Amino acid sequence: MPLSQTAPVPDSFTNELVKRVESASDPAAGVDDAQKYFDSKKAEMTSRMDTLKGIRGYQVADETRKMMETNLVDDAKKIANLQVKYMSTSMRDPTFKAKLDKLTSDYQSLFKM
Repeated sequence: MPLSQTAPVPDSFTNELVKRVESASDPAAGVDDAQKYFDSKKAEMTSRMDTLKGIRGYQVADETRKMMETNLVDDAKKIANLQVKYMSTSMRDPTFKAKLDKLTSDYQSLFKM
């Protein structure tokens, strides 16, 4: 798969996860929906992330590599910011916290080398 087709995928995937949580009238239902979406796309995203991880310096320009790294860091921040945004909910609702922690952990597992 060409890099141009692979690179934008994590960003759109991340945005969809965040949107599902933030647009729900009930954050817990939003996290459940985001987790279902994550689970349905996990194999595809793992494959795409493996492709990105396998790219070597000689295969892409320095500028492209730096842009990809910046985008991946920004995406990780978007997911981490959900924990900040819903901190008070997490403090009041241990079940919600566990679900949000699982979503965050599952997402982060995509980036493991």
